[in-house]
Amino acid sequence: MSSNRTYTSRVRTEAAGRTRDAILDAAEQLFGRQGYGATRLPQIAAGAGVVVNTIYASIGGKPELIDAIVDRYVSHEVVLTALADIDTATTVDDLLVLLVAGVRRSYEVTLRPARIVIDAAHTDPALEPALDRMTTPFRERLERIADRCADLTDDRSLDQDVLAQVFWFYLGYSAWHEMGELGWSWETRERWTARRLADAVADLVDGPL
Repeated sequence: MSSNRTYTSRVRTEAAGRTRDAILDAAEQLFGRQGYGATRLPQIAAGAGVVVNTIYASIGGKPELIDAIVDRYVSHEVVLTALADIDTATTVDDLLVLLVAGVRRSYEVTLRPARIVIDAAHTDPALEPALDRMTTPFRERLERIADRCADLTDDRSLDQDVLAQVFWFYLGYSAWHEMGELGWSWETRERWTARRLADAVADLVDGPL
């Protein structure tokens, strides 16, 4: 009897997970297409093939949907592994190539939902903590990589805080989104950013701003 209960519980859990995924998929599509403010829960319900009450029971209202989107991507496998090979770099040039390639891999999956969260936080300031939860881990990783880059330059005068800010300027959401809006392919974005970032880091090594 207990095995049947375990099986039933597992089936229900899997079904609930599929429903949750369908809701988040529909929310992402609608938020991305028409914006957070213009999207209504009945539209999301229709897109997911559920009723509105199911959204509330499974996740919550629109703010909770944004929180769930953040949770979905901050721990996404591509995010966790995109920069895992940075420590193998033995030169600054190698590190920058690995860094930009890793960011590109991550953004191919996460840039669109990241823009959704940014739009939502601009529409509803109460969602700024969700934006912080998405942005802070990324910026902290860039800060650690800036430290690693500084070590590889063997230049004790290099300002690592400024270096991290340069990384954010070239690798943050806005730059890559704008390049996409211009119609640049992922390959073009990666190639251009790698070149510009290498020039910027070389300038910092040559002397402080």
